[in-house]
Amino acid sequence: MKRTHSRMLARQKGVSLAVVLVMVGLLAIIGISAMQMNVLQEKGAGNFRDQDLAFQTAESALRDAELYVDTNLTPTSGFSATCTGGLCLPSATSTPVWLDTTLDVWNHTNLTLPYTQTVQNVAKQPRYIIEMMAENIPNIAGGSLDVGGSAPGPTQATFRITVKAWGGSDSAQVILQSVYLK
Repeated sequence: MKRTHSRMLARQKGVSLAVVLVMVGLLAIIGISAMQMNVLQEKGAGNFRDQDLAFQTAESALRDAELYVDTNLTPTSGFSATCTGGLCLPSATSTPVWLDTTLDVWNHTNLTLPYTQTVQNVAKQPRYIIEMMAENIPNIAGGSLDVGGSAPGPTQATFRITVKAWGGSDSAQVILQSVYLK
């Protein structure tokens, strides 16, 4: 009986080493994949932060542009088809001014207006253009642009404001628009 027991022990030498090596390998794979998942989550959180920063900056610049329209612009303020100084006439083509690659307003600071505040931690400072709309909308007391509680009054000048803002990286970009009646 002693012989069979010692023979079994002799055959089992090294098996525990193989099992431990397999387990250590599996733990290493689990650890590496956990680290990779953590890195992915960090990148995702950073991208979300960049996009949110771009959106908040665009919102703030849009309010700044509306104030600029309210205090500085009239229909005779020098709007042009070439967007000189950020004051644009609506596009004569089907491509809107802010998307027109031939005009390329966003890469020419003389074709856009700057946001009056300096924003920290952004790739580029926000810019905007203001378009004089072709048609004026009637002033409707007590309502929105097309629904009101009384008869339309005299027409008002209508402007479309388009803002482009960047987040912490150049790839996080937001374009916002509003239509402003003056």
